[in-house]
Amino acid sequence: MRRIIFLAIILLLSLSYAKILQYPKEVTKGQELHILGPCDGKNVTITAKLYSYELFSQTVKCQNNGFDFRKTITYDLPSGLWQISAGKYVFNVNIKPSKESKYLLIKLLSPSKKVERSSTIKITAEITDAGHKVVDANVYAYLPTGKRIKLSQISEGIYSSEYSVPYNLPLKPWRLIIIATHPCEFCTKKISAGEEEFTVAVEKAKIVLNILEPKVKTFPLEKEETIILKATYANNEPLKNPNIVLQIDKKQFPFNAESDTIFKAIFSIADLEGTASVKISAYDDANNSATLTTNFVFVKDISWYIKHLLPLLILYSAVIFFIFLIFVTILKLLKKRLSAVEKLKLLESELKELQQKYYNGKISKTAYKDAALELKKKIAELKREL
Repeated sequence: MRRIIFLAIILLLSLSYAKILQYPKEVTKGQELHILGPCDGKNVTITAKLYSYELFSQTVKCQNNGFDFRKTITYDLPSGLWQISAGKYVFNVNIKPSKESKYLLIKLLSPSKKVERSSTIKITAEITDAGHKVVDANVYAYLPTGKRIKLSQISEGIYSSEYSVPYNLPLKPWRLIIIATHPCEFCTKKISAGEEEFTVAVEKAKIVLNILEPKVKTFPLEKEETIILKATYANNEPLKNPNIVLQIDKKQFPFNAESDTIFKAIFSIADLEGTASVKISAYDDANNSATLTTNFVFVKDISWYIKHLLPLLILYSAVIFFIFLIFVTILKLLKKRLSAVEKLKLLESELKELQQKYYNGKISKTAYKDAALELKKKIAELKREL
């Protein structure tokens, strides 16, 4: 009878616990995390996070409007203030390291104190126990994307794995957690472990710009020219959603993609003779950027002179030809006038001589009159022309 009463009390207590969220404030590695709480549906999902890392996610069934979750905190999970969500509830549990999780010493060999976006790095660590290199350990690294990868043993006590840093990784410190576990025959829990957290700065990706064409830097004015540009990240990967602009003095010309890494811009400058500053700016959609600066020289070539001076030359030639025609006409008129004047003088001289012969009685009156009349007619006609 007493046993039945005791079981009834336990059942009532468990039902009452299901109506109140219960969880420990602290759990030491190797111990059990036990969470009780109410739930409305058939299941509830328990998720644990540390920083941006999702440590586990597990679904448990609801019974009697409550759930009962139990999980042993293994040595390959990091310690720290975990954020746990259970349905609509969110709370923190401090996971403390045990003495077994401090046996192994972890030394980070790479990366250094900073990494660049869109680069391929090696995460390499040395694992030792009391100064001795540990072989065949299980070594894990937590990536800034929230995932965990296992490092491979590359030599005695050295573990490594490659990681491609995303081009758009947030520019905030990467809390790189490395955990190592190893079987230990003489240890109380038959396991030795170690964990370390390293702070690694994340910097913008380097963008490499290289002008492929043209090879020259001198260009004629008012002529379309083409620039062929290669743009990649430092690891030779293509840019993500790039925006590349050519700026000459204050004029801008867009680059258009010819392929994933090759871009083309067409430009023409009409009013900028001499040396001009040139800037090529490249961006991706994560605000990684690069700028290439140089100088171009713009000159007037034969085509420019033909285009701009030939019309003037034709006009000047026409004016000169017209002036020449006028001059020739005037000259002809002048020559004709001079000729008429000379002829007039000659006729007047002949008339005087005729008069002198008549006065001297060398010709008759009739001959004089006829000859004088003819000369006077010619003189009168020339005077009219003049």
